[in-house]
Amino acid sequence: MDTQIDRDARVVLDALALAPRDASVEAKDLRRHTGLEPVRLNDAVALLVDSGYAEWVQQTGTAPFDFVEVSITCTFRINLETDLP
Repeated sequence: MDTQIDRDARVVLDALALAPRDASVEAKDLRRHTGLEPVRLNDAVALLVDSGYAEWVQQTGTAPFDFVEVSITCTFRINLETDLP
């Protein structure tokens, strides 16, 4: 079953895939691109990090976000590029 967090994670992945190779996306920019509220964005990014699809930079003072920036892992980007027609 496809849950809300699964759908949110897919939205985040789609937005991150548009970033140039080796580029990170700042939390505020990711929110603007996805339209997700900070709580949902935080959960989706945490799921992607735990799954090995994304890497994030965390530091204090980033509220309402749990991270400063996030990027797709090299392994996931390679999978994206090899699956393209």
